[in-house]
Amino acid sequence: MHDMGFRAGLRPLLVSAVVLAAISSWSPGTVAQTVSEIASSLQAISIRNQQLTDQEAATAQRLGNPHLATDYQRRGLRRLETDIGTQTIHWISRHPDRARDIAAAAVEAAPTVQDSLTQRLFATFPGLASEIAAGTGVPAPMIPGQPTYSVSPQAAMTASPPLFASAPAPRPTLASTAVPQPSPAPPTVDDDLSALGVEAISDPIEPVNRVIFAFNDAVDIMIFRPIAAIYGFLAPDVVKSAVRRVFDNLNQPVVFANDLLQLDIVDAGVTVGRFAINSTAGVLGIFDVAQVVGLEPHQADFGQTLHSYGLGAGPYIVLPLLGPNSTRDAVGDGVDVFLQPLTYILESEVNLAISGTKAIVQRETLLKPLDDLRASSVDYYAALRAAYYQNRSAGLRKGRKGDSGAVDELFDQAE
Repeated sequence: MHDMGFRAGLRPLLVSAVVLAAISSWSPGTVAQTVSEIASSLQAISIRNQQLTDQEAATAQRLGNPHLATDYQRRGLRRLETDIGTQTIHWISRHPDRARDIAAAAVEAAPTVQDSLTQRLFATFPGLASEIAAGTGVPAPMIPGQPTYSVSPQAAMTASPPLFASAPAPRPTLASTAVPQPSPAPPTVDDDLSALGVEAISDPIEPVNRVIFAFNDAVDIMIFRPIAAIYGFLAPDVVKSAVRRVFDNLNQPVVFANDLLQLDIVDAGVTVGRFAINSTAGVLGIFDVAQVVGLEPHQADFGQTLHSYGLGAGPYIVLPLLGPNSTRDAVGDGVDVFLQPLTYILESEVNLAISGTKAIVQRETLLKPLDDLRASSVDYYAALRAAYYQNRSAGLRKGRKGDSGAVDELFDQAE
């Protein structure tokens, strides 16, 4: 009985000993990545970020806006600093004894953001400032608010008093130090885009938008693109140009209504003249006779009208089958349907057929540009989103001269 009790008590001790032995024999190197592995992961982040930045900048260049390309380069640097900084902080928090080597690997992977990255590490790990400074080569900052002590000259020249002197010995005094004033914050990317006339991109529901975008893309690949490709192959260029002019002429009542809502009387007069001439002498818009006599075309829609009254674009949204849009312009598209006289003149089935035909005609004009954009994009969703905002910035100015002609050719009426 006593022997059985002894064995029962000994069993937990043996199990504990085995566990402790296993733990002690398990080298920390088996769970902790080496510095070289950490450096490789940071290099991979830097390479991916550079590829995405190059793609965004190339898209802006193809859209004819070098200023926007510069903004994307600046945004890429901020994204790089955020991604590298987040991973570096993660690894230093797990391996504070390797802070110097990890910080050195971080600045080697992202030398273009060395200063801002190092300042972020200083702020996160003030106790490791000396190690981080040694690894990055950036001097560690003084702790804000820390006083600098110095002995006044008068005290330095006074002899030390006796041990029991009644007067106290001179005491160190605080030297006044100037508090550096914070430098003004640099302009954000949104500020730069606003200065260029491009509305800032706001995509708060990006996960939902990406799901709808994937659905639209699948429908486009299976249905719209093949039909548009067949139409583009069979129809001569002169016929395709004439069909586009007919649809533009059918849209002139909507343009006229928005010209009036924008209080643009001159443009309203031009629109009336174009519609009258092209509907008669131009044979329902097949020929653009109005442009020959000096009445240049322009675009106007209700989203543009809302913009003229100061309403912002709102969040970016991807609508099923309709594609990229902003909240403001999606509302504008709905209002434009009610401003179109054909909505009330023709049956709903006929209007639906006209809208479908117009969508195929527009898709045919984008066959090569969108194929090229897809083939060269690291992130097709982000590239098309940037293209939409760039194209829309031209549309808000009615697409007149001075806007990017490449944009109008590439993504005209893309939403």
